[in-house]
Amino acid sequence: MIHCTKLAAGADVDVTTRELTGTTGADGKLTISVHTDNRIYIENRRGGDGEFQPTLLPMSGAEVAA
Repeated sequence: MIHCTKLAAGADVDVTTRELTGTTGADGKLTISVHTDNRIYIENRRGGDGEFQPTLLPMSGAEVAA
């Protein structure tokens, strides 16, 4: 199961579970995605630089790959 949740971020951050291609997210947003290909995608369409700190947490009962 793939799951991505926004816990503490502003309105200019979106989360999804689809593959991001560079122009997938909305203009003016930072989009973070986890996808079934086991990759984390980050797409910055806010129009400038920025800093963020993602936190990765295992889901209860989830398998952790080595």
